[in-house]
This record gives sequence, C-alpha cells and structure tokens, in this order.
Amino acid sequence: MLKVVGEHQLTPSSTKSYSSEGNAIHYEMEAANKSGFRAPIIGGGQGVHFLMAAIWGHGLQHTELDIYFRRPVFWDDTIAVGVSSDMSAVASLREGKVLTEMSVNSRSEL
Repeated sequence: MLKVVGEHQLTPSSTKSYSSEGNAIHYEMEAANKSGFRAPIIGGGQGVHFLMAAIWGHGLQHTELDIYFRRPVFWDDTIAVGVSSDMSAVASLREGKVLTEMSVNSRSEL
C-alpha cells in the first residue's frame, strides 16, 4: 500500500516549458490527437522528476531503479505521488490507477 505524499496539478504551460523540442506529442495537441491521445502527454523525465522528488532527502545515497510507464500522463492531469512504507516503491496515481511506477531495488542509506 502506498502513502500519498504529494499532489501535482500539471498544466500545458509547465509541460511545454519542460519539453518543447523533439517528440511533438509532448507539446502539440494535433500531434497528440493523431497519436491517439486526448491531449499531449508529459515526457518520461518530467514524470520521473515527481517520483524522485518524493524520495529525495531521505538519506538515499545510491539507488538502482526500475521505472515502468503504465498509462499516459496528460499535461492537464492532477496526479498524486505515493510511496511505500519501506521506500521500495513509488508511483504516480490518477483516480487510484498507477500511471508510472518506480521500484527502488537497492538502497544505501547515509
């Protein structure tokens, strides 16, 4: 079970400023729609940033991570970030469904 430790309201402007070159599905409505999405989706790095922020400052010196992108995260979503009690799992959530999950496989605490 994950404890929700934060919530983030995404916006088109923050997503555009994070990713404005490369794959247009991250910042152009037409490209996202042509690819089958209702709106542009955030890039993987932007999503992982929210997950990492949830574990930064908890004494983790070295980590080995597995990251899985389960569902698209749209540029206007509100997402929650949940962390397991032993900090071995972190996920972004929308309406109780996992969007992106991160498994923290090896941890070395300070």
